[in-house]
Amino acid sequence: MTINYSKIIFLNLITSALIWILVFKIGIISGFENIIFLIACAGFTASFFVKESLLAYYIKVIFLNSLFFGFLFVLIFDLFASSIDSQAQVDLIGSIYFIPFCGVVYFFGALAGIIPRGIRERLRKKNENLLDRS
Repeated sequence: MTINYSKIIFLNLITSALIWILVFKIGIISGFENIIFLIACAGFTASFFVKESLLAYYIKVIFLNSLFFGFLFVLIFDLFASSIDSQAQVDLIGSIYFIPFCGVVYFFGALAGIIPRGIRERLRKKNENLLDRS
């Protein structure tokens, strides 16, 4: 079980900041569905950095990673909301409900990363078998 936490934490920081910039700062991407898609893509990308052979460990790491991503994304969103208006009261109850929502979307995006990884490993084994025969 080798997990490179520094890569995963750095990837979460980069993806949450990138989503925040694309959606709120630049305004290129708008709409709730697009935000959900970007969060799921971040989970899908992070799933390739988790090197676990057992499914239970993989799910545990991805679950903890998804909660961490949800916390980071909501923290950046709250900092953005409070920086726009100094008199704004950040709704902490809404933020507490938004953390698991972002985490669940990220988690399902990371679970989707299992499928390409399994296909890649099967193809690698098949190629090794073909090379051994020749």
